[in-house]
Order: sequence, then C-alpha cells, then structure tokens
Amino acid sequence: FLDSVTNRTVEVVLGRIYDYKVPYSQYVELHKERIEQQKAAYDNQQRMIEKTEDFINRFRYKPTKSNQVQSRIKALDKLERIEIDETANVEVRRGEKVALIGRNGEGKTTLMRVLDGELKPISGEAKIGYNVNMGYYAQNQEDILDKNLTVYQTLDNIATGEIRTKLRDILAEFLFRGEDIDKKVSVLSGGERARLGMAKLMLEPYNLLALDEPTNHMDIKSKDILKQALKSYDGTLIVVSHDRDFLEGLVDKMYEFRDGKVTEHLGSVHEFLEKRKLENLHELERKFGNLASKEPAQKKTDAQNAFQQRRSDAKEERKIRNRISLLEKEIEELEKLMSDIEKKLSDSRGEDVMKLTEEYQRNQKAIDEKTSEWEALMNNLEIYPNN
Repeated sequence: FLDSVTNRTVEVVLGRIYDYKVPYSQYVELHKERIEQQKAAYDNQQRMIEKTEDFINRFRYKPTKSNQVQSRIKALDKLERIEIDETANVEVRRGEKVALIGRNGEGKTTLMRVLDGELKPISGEAKIGYNVNMGYYAQNQEDILDKNLTVYQTLDNIATGEIRTKLRDILAEFLFRGEDIDKKVSVLSGGERARLGMAKLMLEPYNLLALDEPTNHMDIKSKDILKQALKSYDGTLIVVSHDRDFLEGLVDKMYEFRDGKVTEHLGSVHEFLEKRKLENLHELERKFGNLASKEPAQKKTDAQNAFQQRRSDAKEERKIRNRISLLEKEIEELEKLMSDIEKKLSDSRGEDVMKLTEEYQRNQKAIDEKTSEWEALMNNLEIYPNN
C-alpha cells in the first residue's frame, strides 16, 4: 500500500529525523544500510578509543610523551561517541524497585500500557517474565472503582481466605478507620479513592506492581503510608512519579525518558538531581519543555532554519574530522619513525649519530606542529551542537 501511494518516507527514531525520498520498500533497504554503516563506524571508533587508551596507559609517565598523552586525554573527553539508532533496552529484574522519570509526553505511560498489554509495541518487543502476575495502577485508577460499593465492600469482594479477617486492619493502614469503611466510594475525595485503589491493588496476589503517578491527589501522610507499604513489598515495582520525596529511598534505579531516548541512572534521586543541577523532578518539565509554547508557524520556521544550519554545520564538521583523521595517521607514522630512530641510536653501530639526531628532531618538530593543529581542530569541534 505504501509503495503504491507514497514516494517519500520520513523516519523518526530516538529523537532524530531521517528523510528518505523513496517509497517504503526502498527505505527498508536504505535503513538497513544506514544501520550497518553506523555499526561499522561504531566499531572503528571503539578500536580508535582502545588504541588511544593504550597509548595513554603506556606513556602516561614518560616525560617526552607528556604533551601527546594530555592531548589524547582531552581528545577522548571531547570525543562525540557514535550511537547506533536502535531502540534502547529496558530490563527490570525480579525484586527491583525502579522509577520511570522525565517530562510528560516522553512515553512513560505508554510503556506502562505496553507492559499491561493494553498497547502493542510498534517495533521491538515487550516481555513479561515467567510466572509474573502484574497489577497496574493507572493515573485514573480511582475512577475505575465501583462507586456503588462501600470502602469495605471494595476489598471484601476480592479478598479470599484468611486475609478476609484482616480487612479492617489493612484499611486502617490506608487511613480508613471506624465509620470510614462504611462510606460509599461515590462520596470519597480524590485522595481517598487513590488510597483505596492502592489498597485494593496490594491486596491481590501480584508479584509485579506497575504504578503510574500513584501519589496524585494524596496528602503527605497518605504518601508516607504508601511509601512504607511499598518499601516492605517484596515483589517487583515499576513506578512513574515526579515526587522526589516519595521516590527517595524507595527505588533502586531510575530510567529517564528524554528526547526520544531512555537512559539508566543508578544511585539515589538526590545524586541524579545533583548531577543534573535540578532542585526537584518537576524541573524536568520546565527545563526541557520550554519549546512547547512556540506557535506552529514559528516552530516551522525554526525547524527550517535549524535544518539548513545543520546541513552547513555537518559539511564543515566533516571537513574538520577528515583533517583530524589524516593528522592522526601522519602523527602515528612519524611516531613509528622516531621509535625506529631511537632503536638505531641505542645500537649506534656505525650509524651517523648526528644524522639520526637531526632526523629525530625534524620528526619531533613535525609531530609538535601536527599535534598543535590537531588540538586546534578538536577545539573547533566544540562549536557544533553534537559536541
């Protein structure tokens, strides 16, 4: 169908746009070639990084190589790491407590709905482990409750076995005490419904809980009660939340959804915020969402200008990178020549020492000049957006 009605295919992947002026079937082949080229470039870069790190480790403490060692260290720090445009893998193992964070609209709730089976992945796959029984708390969970039931009946209808004798205690843990348990769901506040929905979810035999903004409408005391219950929960937890205090000390790691990519962050919420220079998780919206307010026409103009600038930048960047590659090759060849001269000088068996020394000095001067140019070009790369 697409081959019959279209002659252009635009691919959006991981925050990048690729415009193929061909029908779909041709795009599939070109896409495959692009990924192969990216993988080849990635492999080449990894070899270069490995070689550079080896040079640094071998000559780190050699005075005659100190300038070149420092240059290579700076180069690695500034190096634009090649990424392959493949979907990021997110793996949550049994017993982990994980938070999904990021500004609204980046796909956190969509991923939760995929896990719940409500949505199917457009590409790739989503797998639930063996014997995993998942309970999903949606953002509108409190609206799903039967409004004609009482608080007590809501739990009594799903409870089985000995747990039915402990319903009053469970409700008390979620702040439903005394006459509160006889209230109809229809008269509960949003926070009360949220607490009841969570109590209902945790009463069922789930070993995986997926909670989408569970603390919405909850007051501080309710949040603390929920947090303590989840900390003592021995199953697996995946939670979407912007609430720093709620997540701190609850989750083991975080996945940040940002600009079409998913990045794993180990450590505490505090460490993440400190690294990103943020006061709280809500600042993710303000810091990275300010472009959303632009008018459509302005967005289009900005996009066109940005596209032209990217083309110009990419052309100039390629020239610089090609020159850098040539310089690195030439420096490597000169260093090999100098190494050979050093061996000859150490043997000094009939060789003209003066001649070898002069040749060594010429090569050293050439290396210094090429290294200076290489450093200047590496600094020039910083002006481009991807650096």
